[in-house]
Amino acid sequence: MKKRFLIIIIIFLITSIICSCEKKEYQLIEITAEELVNNIMNEDKNFVFALYNEEEANATEFMSSLKNTVKNANLNIYYMDFE
Repeated sequence: MKKRFLIIIIIFLITSIICSCEKKEYQLIEITAEELVNNIMNEDKNFVFALYNEEEANATEFMSSLKNTVKNANLNIYYMDFE
């Protein structure tokens, strides 16, 4: 009986460890004006927001910097082209 109980506990622990190892993917997310308002109104949610203009000379550099920030800081960044 003790042997079966030990096997059940080991299986339970292995299953728990495997299921708890999910990898969170962080990304750069384009957001609409309506989604922005909903996020601002939600007091329980913290978020990082960036505005950019695609027609500016350094827009591609700015977006690549935002992508690097997402990787390094492990957080989602919401962005909007204000044009």
